[in-house]
Amino acid sequence: MNITVREIMPADYSVLEDFLYNAIYVPPGEEWPPRDVIFQPEIYIYVDGFGDKQGDIGVVAEADRKIIGAAWTRIIPAYGHLDENTPELAISVLPEYRGQGIGTLLMEKLFGLLCEHGYKRTSLSVQQDNPAVRFYQRLRFVITDEKLDHAGHEDFIMVKELCSMKTETQEKLACSLSAETTELLPFLPYLLQDFWELGSDPAVMVKLIKKHVDVSPETRILDLACGKGAVSVKIAEKLRVKVKGIDLLPEFIEYAHEKAQEFDVADLCEFAVGDINEAVKTETDYDCVILGAVGDALGSPAETLCKLKSVIKPGGYILIDEGYLPGGAKQSDVKCSHYELLTEAQWTDLFKEAGLQLVETVGDENNETAASGDSDTGMGFITARANELIEKHPAQREMFEGYVRGQQNEYGDLENTLVCVTWILRKN
Repeated sequence: MNITVREIMPADYSVLEDFLYNAIYVPPGEEWPPRDVIFQPEIYIYVDGFGDKQGDIGVVAEADRKIIGAAWTRIIPAYGHLDENTPELAISVLPEYRGQGIGTLLMEKLFGLLCEHGYKRTSLSVQQDNPAVRFYQRLRFVITDEKLDHAGHEDFIMVKELCSMKTETQEKLACSLSAETTELLPFLPYLLQDFWELGSDPAVMVKLIKKHVDVSPETRILDLACGKGAVSVKIAEKLRVKVKGIDLLPEFIEYAHEKAQEFDVADLCEFAVGDINEAVKTETDYDCVILGAVGDALGSPAETLCKLKSVIKPGGYILIDEGYLPGGAKQSDVKCSHYELLTEAQWTDLFKEAGLQLVETVGDENNETAASGDSDTGMGFITARANELIEKHPAQREMFEGYVRGQQNEYGDLENTLVCVTWILRKN
């Protein structure tokens, strides 16, 4: 199925009535209201005369020349209204097309249009028992208020800050996950759904912390760019310490919460969606900080060490999972790298300059890839998911095939060119 998401056109405005009706939430066991319910003034305001008001911006999803989903905004005195500068959002996908990621595609496209029009945030209203609440939270909507709607239902008012992820941050996130373009970011959770461990080997991290850190129930560990939380959850499970994980992708953070529940460490794990470059400005007084296989997400190697030092106590520890160039290797030998790699000697000099003691180095012989598992298995998963996306979005074939090539190159670099290690460093 070829799905295309585009800006709404005047010829499409009439279909918004159908999507408004489909957007009505009906709790399990209750009957759908008659279609003419949408003509109640407090509901019809969402589509009445669309295109004529400030903030009237919309997108539609098409499959086989049929519009199957829509998302739109208006500045109107409706349920989720905040002020005259904040468009309220509505979204609907036809029931038979739900659960295929179409809603996310609509939202990402609409967010981009809202940014282009200069809007800083958008709001919405959703019934508290509607499962869509979790969908909105994954997209970084935050609950700001609660109120009753016209039918007496308890609603959340949710707000999303727009244009908050800087282009540089997006690019570094994409590079850290071997994506060639930021346009791939919305698809990364789908492409990597078969992996839990992304980057660092949890067993290595647990072993190093247990060996060198004086662990107690009060020990606090920060896991930056935590991915799906594999390292955080395993540390909490094995060492019974408090761990906070931060990552930019809401889908990864949601999965981390689920795994913390599964491993019965939800009381020890805290996960948050956020930019680690912002987090290091406010997070302090940790006993240990972890940065696993995310390249230059925090800047140059010297900048990275400085930022990591700032979040730990004197005598605290830094664990870094990284690759370096072995003797005789050159940057040009590396096929998949978006930043300059150092030699082991260069890293050692930086540690000394930063006032960090190298405590131990663990080779990465048993952790072959940046997404757990052996290369053949890993590439099998990634290729299969990319092919599924190509089938759904044939117009973006080149982007998905480029990702597969990038992953193949990364596996080749890790197996044939780079030396992959985990360092544990102590702050003097």
